[in-house]
Amino acid sequence: MRMRTVCFWLPATMSAISCDKGSDSAAAEADADTDSDSDTDTDTDSDTDSDTDSDTDTDSDTDTDTEPDGTIEFTNIDENGTSLCTGRVDLTFGSPYVGYCPDCDFAFEVTAAMTSETGTCDWNLPISLTYGERSDSTDTYLAFSSDHGGGEYLWVGFASKFAYPGNTYLWYSYAFATPTAVSAEGTVSYSKGLLEWSIQTFRPDSLYVFADITYLCAPDTGHGLTYDAGGAYEQTSSLDCYLRHYDRWSFVGTDAGYATITVDTVSATTAFDPMLFVVDDKSCYLGSADDSFECTFAPTHHMCSSYQLPTEKGAEYSALVLVRGDCAGPIGEYEISIDASADPSLTLVNANAPWSDGHSVVAKGSAQIP
Repeated sequence: MRMRTVCFWLPATMSAISCDKGSDSAAAEADADTDSDSDTDTDTDSDTDSDTDSDTDTDSDTDTDTEPDGTIEFTNIDENGTSLCTGRVDLTFGSPYVGYCPDCDFAFEVTAAMTSETGTCDWNLPISLTYGERSDSTDTYLAFSSDHGGGEYLWVGFASKFAYPGNTYLWYSYAFATPTAVSAEGTVSYSKGLLEWSIQTFRPDSLYVFADITYLCAPDTGHGLTYDAGGAYEQTSSLDCYLRHYDRWSFVGTDAGYATITVDTVSATTAFDPMLFVVDDKSCYLGSADDSFECTFAPTHHMCSSYQLPTEKGAEYSALVLVRGDCAGPIGEYEISIDASADPSLTLVNANAPWSDGHSVVAKGSAQIP
């Protein structure tokens, strides 16, 4: 067996070098010890790198939070102008809408979520104020037209089987201004990517509690007309103008078609500005009409109302006639008529009920348009 010399450096306090003579197998054992040290170093480095990468990924997730694309601030106001409660809705835009929209510059699918509330409010508000989805509508859109009939319009669109033939969505506006008409409810403006609007309307716990109207169970199911549709089935009544009352009329659908409800004034001395709401047998809001055509006896401002409603045979509906003001005297007289395929049994079931205690809702919105 060949002999091999192995040398070890001694500590610095010693002045000599110690050398041993051993076999090849001893040398192999020394090499094995050196490899073991190398393995330990590799394991330590690998563990440290893995932990560091994991921490970095967690920080990245936190940084992805985004602000909403828009907000709507609501305030409920009493008859003295005092705020009763406030709330905020956050709007998040989705895909652009492609299809019919009334001269729209843009339209986006929108998701609405109530994110804060101060005080306690009944937020049973129309879809045109909240942009929230209804129980039977899965899509809601926000849109803007800079030139629809010569004016600017803020639109809400939502899916409905009662949309115009060939279309999926109904479009409705509370905020607009044209050369011939200004919205009594709201205003809208758009510049450099910023859309802003403000709407004020009567609060549901004034008008809509007395009238038993709810907005949470049905969409608009018809549309206001721009002419006097008349009708063979007529009734007349009167309202106390200055106390802002309403009449509720019931009628039935005579076929699976349409019924048209029209309200017109009957004399110059009792003229007023009427408005029309339509609900189903559960008082779910179906639609409304205001300023549809020139009244036979015109009030100082505004016009009379006409609404076309899809009907089911035998189903019960109600028409609510309201006083909006502009009364020529203390009493407002009117004629309500229905154009239908047979007698709809038009019956007055609630006369001269008060509909407003002066409370209102102000909704101020803004959105950055993508």
